[in-house]
Amino acid sequence: MNSVSTTPSTVPTWDVRSILVPVDFTPASLHAIRQSAGMAVKMGSSLRLLHVVDCGLFNQVSRPVLEKTSEEVVREAEAQLRALADAELKNLPFDVKVVVGTPVEEILKTAAESGCDLIIMVQHEYKGVDRVLHRHTLRGVEDGAHCQVLTLHCDEAGEIEPKLWKGNVTSRVGEWVGKIFLRAFGTPNV
Repeated sequence: MNSVSTTPSTVPTWDVRSILVPVDFTPASLHAIRQSAGMAVKMGSSLRLLHVVDCGLFNQVSRPVLEKTSEEVVREAEAQLRALADAELKNLPFDVKVVVGTPVEEILKTAAESGCDLIIMVQHEYKGVDRVLHRHTLRGVEDGAHCQVLTLHCDEAGEIEPKLWKGNVTSRVGEWVGKIFLRAFGTPNV
């Protein structure tokens, strides 16, 4: 864990060489990217943008089937995440990573493996059932991280649709879940 050092004649310093930014393609995640970029410039840090393809229930059903089926979606997500990073992170050192799994687990795993010093996330403002289903991601990362977690608040926090994703998200997710279901359980007898 990083430490903040103080001496009587200096301002406290915080050595942050690597920042992890989970991106879900919502407007709020764009806010996180931009704020992280500003911090990275000031601190001389590199950025790692991470997108976790979350299949919910299918994460636990059949991981081998899920990983095989997800290759196309991962490639598409990597291309879109790289395009977003290229547009927003002009001259900053960065890399992108897309994985399939449960967001909390994959964020913590990536943070530990890459030795990041800080995770920057945006707190979404979910309502109703979505609040119960999604609120645990931020809390799980805060509770399990080996490093500091900075939670940002922004005006777009209530926008939970992945508006930064280019293309038809609904049809892609529906098509993908359908393929996973068919590979896991076979064609239904009609």
